[in-house]
Amino acid sequence: MKKSLSLLILLLSFTLGCSQNNETEIKEVKKGFEQIIGYSQALNVAKIKDMIYPPIVNNPTEDDDYMKVLKKVPEIFEEMGIKYTIEEKPLHLRISSIAELKNGKICMGEYHENAILEFKDKCFMDSFMQIRKEQGKHVEKLEGNKFRSSEKKYVVGIKDQYTQNSWKYFNYDLIASQSASTILQNEIITKANKLKQSFDQK
Repeated sequence: MKKSLSLLILLLSFTLGCSQNNETEIKEVKKGFEQIIGYSQALNVAKIKDMIYPPIVNNPTEDDDYMKVLKKVPEIFEEMGIKYTIEEKPLHLRISSIAELKNGKICMGEYHENAILEFKDKCFMDSFMQIRKEQGKHVEKLEGNKFRSSEKKYVVGIKDQYTQNSWKYFNYDLIASQSASTILQNEIITKANKLKQSFDQK
C-alpha cells in the first residue's frame, strides 16, 4: 500500500511538473509570437533579424533573401501607388500545442491582421481587391480609393540546435515557397503543415 501511494505521489509530481514546464514554455513562445508580429507589422528589420530562425537569415537563396525583401516592402508599395497601413486591432492570437522535433521543438501561432490600402489609381484598386478576394481574404470597400483587407496569418516558432535553446520564428508562408526545401529541414516543413491543419480543423 505504501509503495503504491509513493508511486502515485511520484507520478503526480512528475505530471504536475511537466504541466507547469509546458505552461511556462507556452507563455514564453506566446510572448515571442506577439513580439515578432509587432516588429513585422512595424517593419522593424533590426529587431526582426534577431528573432528570425537562423538558417533563414544565414543561408538565404539568391532570389529569396527574407531580410532584403522586407526592407524593400515600403518601396514596393510606393512604386505601385499604394499606401499600406496596418490597423491597430486585437491580434486574436491562438497558439498550437508544442510538438517535438528530432532535435528540438516547434509551435505555431495564428493571428488576425487588418490593413487599409489606399490607391492612387481606382482601376488598379478594383483589380487588387479582386486578387485579394480570390486569395480568400476578406475585403471591405471604404470611402475614396480605399479598402480594408482582413486575413489570418501564421507564424512558426522553432527551438533547436540552431537557436541556442531559445525560440526563433518565421512566417508560415515560407513553407509554400520554392526555396523552403533548401532552407528548412523536411521534418520542420511536415510538422508545420500538420500544425496549420490543426488550426483549420478547429
